Amino acid sequence: SPLAYDWIYAVTKIEFDRKIKIRNGVINMCEAIIQMQNSSRNEGFKIGKDEGIRIGKHEGIEIGRNQELRKMAVKLLASGFSRETVANFLEISNAHLELVLSEEDK
Repeated sequence: SPLAYDWIYAVTKIEFDRKIKIRNGVINMCEAIIQMQNSSRNEGFKIGKDEGIRIGKHEGIEIGRNQELRKMAVKLLASGFSRETVANFLEISNAHLELVLSEEDK
């Protein structure tokens, strides 16, 4: 009934396609529910995509930073500086320095 449509709209704020809203005074709720599911699915995909992009950017920045730290650390170590001095100079922990040095260039 139209009351069911109004109730679903009041709760979800999802407006259904006007073509299915009323046909001969009756709302096709099966079509309306399918639309509601598709709308929710599409919103979920968008949220997932946006989150994936955000995480990817963060990881990319971290990989690039570590590559640059590795290059500088290798040059400093080759110049005879100790690992502790290199870590202090690069403002990273000794553990981070070891991690950076253990990574291969990507």
